[in-house]
Amino acid sequence: MVYGIYKGESMLAGAVGPICRRFGKEAPKKLVQSLEATNVLKESRGLYDCLSKYKDILVKIGFIKNEDLVLEDLGDEVLVKLGGRCTYLNVCTQLNKEEVRDVYGLMPCGRLIALAGIAEASLNKIFDAKLVSYNPPNCSGKIFEYKK
Repeated sequence: MVYGIYKGESMLAGAVGPICRRFGKEAPKKLVQSLEATNVLKESRGLYDCLSKYKDILVKIGFIKNEDLVLEDLGDEVLVKLGGRCTYLNVCTQLNKEEVRDVYGLMPCGRLIALAGIAEASLNKIFDAKLVSYNPPNCSGKIFEYKK
């Protein structure tokens, strides 16, 4: 489904854009709500704390291993190192083969966009994500607050 939305928007608009980002952020919000984890995450003291708590939940339910998601607090942003069992791996590799990019010419990363959505739902701020290194399954990127 994620692949179809990304591919469809790129075919219609020439690049991945706001439709994919909105979908990519909204789906994880629903996951957090269904796990009844919203209250735990809303108590977060900032972006890094929020993403750390979310990671702990994913590890606890067996969705990922601890080493699959490494977070580094950089102050105003969080460096995210992905690895191992990335649930978006097949999507990203197929989009890369088809040269699907975002409006800035960068490879879109479903996992990073999903993490930005979790932060938005929990902290009531707007967050964005940028892929820094594409090397599946060992990619890295940054999540940061979007400021106008």
